[in-house]
Amino acid sequence: MVTEQAVVDVLDETIQALTHLDFNKLETLEQRISAFARSGARCNENSLELILAKKRLLELILQNCEANLNTLNRLHGRNTRDPWAH
Repeated sequence: MVTEQAVVDVLDETIQALTHLDFNKLETLEQRISAFARSGARCNENSLELILAKKRLLELILQNCEANLNTLNRLHGRNTRDPWAH
């Protein structure tokens, strides 16, 4: 059975892996999270607040990553078009 601490740990590790862009670690964490989901374990209400806070932090990081990726794609598109425009 999955403990609440295991969920908190995997969220912390995911945040750290995203921060360092460690894609191998993210793949490993994805497998662990899938196993948690398949187990059907429920969290204790006392620890739910901490888990939800970590989830909100992870969502903010992902939104920031998405915004940065969109900016990089836009800049890359501009940089590949500009040399041909002259």
